[in-house]
Amino acid sequence: MKKKMRRLSITIFVLLVALVISTPELLSSEAGTGKVSRPFEYTGYSFPKYKSYTRSPHYVSMFDGTKLAVDVYLPVEGESHGSFPVLFNYHPYRRATINPKTGEISGTLPGMETFIKFFTSYGYAIVIAEMRGSGVSFGSRLDMSPPLARDGKQLIDWIEMQPCVMEMLVCLEHRTWVGPSMRWRHKSPEP
Repeated sequence: MKKKMRRLSITIFVLLVALVISTPELLSSEAGTGKVSRPFEYTGYSFPKYKSYTRSPHYVSMFDGTKLAVDVYLPVEGESHGSFPVLFNYHPYRRATINPKTGEISGTLPGMETFIKFFTSYGYAIVIAEMRGSGVSFGSRLDMSPPLARDGKQLIDWIEMQPCVMEMLVCLEHRTWVGPSMRWRHKSPEP
């Protein structure tokens, strides 16, 4: 009798665990709201608020007079035209491409168009800057040098002064140029 009860208890426990695993939304506070938040799936919490964006190119002068190329993308055709949180991308790659046959300049690198459309549609401004000595930025660079970090700090200061900025969100990638070059900022004195 004890063995049958124990087997029954284990069977019921296994069935309950299987039910919970297969239908987590039943136990979720989000049940019936259309919101989903689990690994690799996140929907229903926010929706695009802007239909398009504008791009404005700039040259920003650094501490030594070197001018760096910067593109600013702002959301348009949406709920407000005030200030926005900013995603900042600073790298030695080119921020635009040119078609050698036609001479036509494309405003973004392949793949960046999707990134820009997605984040501007949710109300983020995007700033993409080329490091000195790359793309159409002036000057020359020594890889991973303190001047690159100083430029990054100065660009962040410039962005924060713009009227479209609500808050700064600096995204650093540690696997490529962006993270290591900006880490120098923390090791070198303020300009």
